[in-house]
Parts: sequence; C-alpha cells; structure tokens
Amino acid sequence: MKVAIDIRRITEFGVGTYTRNVVRALGRLDHKNQYFLIGSPQKVTEIGPLPASFKTVPLLDDGSSAKGYIEFRAILKRLQCDLVHIPHLYWMPRTLPCPYVMTVHDLLEHMYKARAHSNLRRSLHHHFTRRVLKGAGRILAVSNFTKSFLDELGVSFS
Repeated sequence: MKVAIDIRRITEFGVGTYTRNVVRALGRLDHKNQYFLIGSPQKVTEIGPLPASFKTVPLLDDGSSAKGYIEFRAILKRLQCDLVHIPHLYWMPRTLPCPYVMTVHDLLEHMYKARAHSNLRRSLHHHFTRRVLKGAGRILAVSNFTKSFLDELGVSFS
C-alpha cells in the first residue's frame, strides 16, 4: 500500500508534534507499506532517521493556495497513492485521487477563524468544513470534546 502524509504543517505546535509522532511510530512499526512525506524536505529532518520505506516528496506551498492544492493532487496521482493522511483540518473541499483520513485537533479554533468575515463567508466556511469532513474515509478526533463538536456538526464516525 502507498500512503501519503501531508507534513506541510509539521512546524506548528500541536499539529507538528502529532505528525512527527505518527511518522516516527509508523517508521518503527510498519515496514510493509510505502510512505511518502509530502512537504518541505528540511522539515523531515525534525523527525529523525526513518526506514527506507519512507520517501520525502518536496512541496513547498503551505496548502493555502490553489497552486498548492493542484500540486498536492498531482503528486498523489503521480505516485498512485492508495491513501493520504491529512493531519489537520481545512475548509476548502478537495477532490483527491485517493481516499483521505483526517485528524481534527481543534474544531473551535478552526471555526473561530471565520468569525471576522461576512455572514455569507462564515456560512460557506461552515458548510465547506462539513463537506470536507464528510468526504473523509475516517476522521481521527484528538479528544472527546472535539468528537462531540463533530457530532454537533452532523459528522458521524464509523
């Protein structure tokens, strides 16, 4: 199986720690699957030594631009990934060439970011966030509080 992991936010406090720990654990425990760490090659050095089954795929865009989205999608398609893990929440829907698993750390902060915008923009932010979450093959919530907030949004866990 070919699994991609989006590491572009690995330097952020909570998301970064989580991502580094996931990658290190997979490096210790799983030597059957092939992993592609998509992001800045310099950021991979923060993780430490990894087995040969891990490859770094450069992508310098932070994920907030259309260009970055197109490049990310093209990388997944070129590598023929079976799955991608996105260890952070975003709100713009993405049509990816493979299923995705998403980790949600703090839904309150994510929703709070839209508060300074117009009612229409807040509504779209809320709607698109739900759509992104519902499109995930699996959602990993880091706490029961986050899980209950997701339940309130109408996002079910399988």
